[in-house]
Amino acid sequence: RRSTLRSRATRMPGALVRASAGVCLLLGSLRPAGGLAPMTRWSSRAVRGPVTRRGSAKGAPLGRSPRAAAATTRLEATLEASPPSSAQRIVADLRAAGNATLAEFAQRFFKTHPGGYGEGDVFLGIRNPVVREHVKRWKKDLTVDLAVELLQSEYHEVRLFAVVALTQLYKRAPRETYDAYCAHFDRINGWDLVDVSAPHVVGAHLVADDTERRRLYDWARSDHLWTRRIAMLATFALIKKNDYDDAIAVATILRDDDHDLIHKAVGWMLREVGKRDLDVECAFLDQYYASMPRTMLRYAIEKFDTDLRLSYLKGTRATASQEEGK
Repeated sequence: RRSTLRSRATRMPGALVRASAGVCLLLGSLRPAGGLAPMTRWSSRAVRGPVTRRGSAKGAPLGRSPRAAAATTRLEATLEASPPSSAQRIVADLRAAGNATLAEFAQRFFKTHPGGYGEGDVFLGIRNPVVREHVKRWKKDLTVDLAVELLQSEYHEVRLFAVVALTQLYKRAPRETYDAYCAHFDRINGWDLVDVSAPHVVGAHLVADDTERRRLYDWARSDHLWTRRIAMLATFALIKKNDYDDAIAVATILRDDDHDLIHKAVGWMLREVGKRDLDVECAFLDQYYASMPRTMLRYAIEKFDTDLRLSYLKGTRATASQEEGK
């Protein structure tokens, strides 16, 4: 019977032998939690010495071949490596959702060329609703620290994910989220990033804690474009509460700003004031419309009826002071 078994063993296909060796080598590389030593022999003939490879030098163990050793090293490295972080997985998900055509368009639209307001920004090519869907998908994993980590990304859509996440996190941890947001104005560096988040984080906090409103005036005087836009957009939350004083004050500071994106932001917020109280908006316009930037004025009066709008555009608006003079 022994001779029969030996005969069958000698006829075993080489691939099967190698596969068996690989399985045993794999088992030998996995150590149980108790710390037992790994298996170093896989053959029942181990009591008489290690099995040798066909054609190898006498005594060269099968489990120690260079190829097997390299495979073991790779396996152990994979097992020991830490799993990717949540931030890495989110970035990977967003990169997979990117579209090269949309990315190319966004690079132009957001003026990423040298000297443009978005100079150096990198786009993956993902529409905003898709980014929001990703935020919903990761809702249970979101933390302020994770959002701050994502804000450091070079990819615009990853930072968009981060600010949208912060608007959600503000409901759970308002002070922590507000502080983190204010500490990273330099990474909220796009008008879309500002517009979707500033009213819901900074603005919401100013509604809850009016002692923080004094910071608006420092931000409005900042040399940093996006900080100034944040100051203006944050007042949107106050405007919705029919509280216009800070919005008008910030607009007054920014009325002579030299950047188009600030002109549009100020005009937009003035228009929102006018939707709720036309007299308040007209009082501001009557004082400054002749000297304010044209884009700012056009945004502010966009919803006016035709006659009132043309009176501002043509400079024929009779102000209250002029009426009193008559």
